[in-house]
Amino acid sequence: MGPPVPSAARLFSRQVDEALETHPAATQVAAAKALQRKGNRFCANRKEAQGIRALANALKLLGVLPIDPDAVTPKTDLRRKEKKP
Repeated sequence: MGPPVPSAARLFSRQVDEALETHPAATQVAAAKALQRKGNRFCANRKEAQGIRALANALKLLGVLPIDPDAVTPKTDLRRKEKKP
């Protein structure tokens, strides 16, 4: 087993898995799977930027917009206590 894959890369890889399930008839499925494997290899070898780029390109081939984990803002701040009226 190789080194652990960073969480952003795992998120993108999971997005590719979900896109493959929901877009099985996409014309670029084989190419997307190859890019996913390549991206996972890059990330496992500590080349996260290249890996995430490959995973994002796999999503684009499937016609899915990659979700940037850093751009997603939580709906609530769980660390802050709510003020009671």
